[in-house]
Amino acid sequence: MSILDLPDEILLCILNKLNNINVLYSLVDVNGRFDRLALDSIYIRDLDFTANDKSQKFHQFLDRLCTSILPRIHHQINKLTLGQLSIERLLHIVDYPQLYSLSLVFCQPKIILNFNRYEPNLFALILSFAKCLTDFTLVQCLRDASTNSLFTLFSTNCVSSTLAKLKIDVNTFNDCLYILDGRFDWFIDINY
Repeated sequence: MSILDLPDEILLCILNKLNNINVLYSLVDVNGRFDRLALDSIYIRDLDFTANDKSQKFHQFLDRLCTSILPRIHHQINKLTLGQLSIERLLHIVDYPQLYSLSLVFCQPKIILNFNRYEPNLFALILSFAKCLTDFTLVQCLRDASTNSLFTLFSTNCVSSTLAKLKIDVNTFNDCLYILDGRFDWFIDINY
């Protein structure tokens, strides 16, 4: 018996136990049946790239996803979680018209500050490609009080009519004050 002999229901049960990013990378373009299963809108609506950030072949992996897979599915993605190595590539590749939840996870706080050389206003960039965004989370795994505030990446003029939840991990009390100065007029869940 071959895996291709299994009914779709069993294959979907197996796929649901696996990381959906790895499934996309491994099964898309293998054959029509795997394309149909791996690109199912229910399966691809929530993508988490953080598990793959530590892979040695991550850039090769990301190249394939950005060139041949994301352009096919970007309009179906509702929730996106990006690790520090995937942020730069995935924020610039396509628009995400159905994206309502975005989480950025940084394990090295200096990485987000380096992003400023590519995009002077990170939040404006996010709002430009995710017009339906209602939930934005910024997580820093390792806190480093010696780095400058990451809130220099957020403009005081940036406004969103759709954002209902903003969750940001802060490093210092000054970061907390920076958030509370009025630039974010939404519900804020501050982790200090």
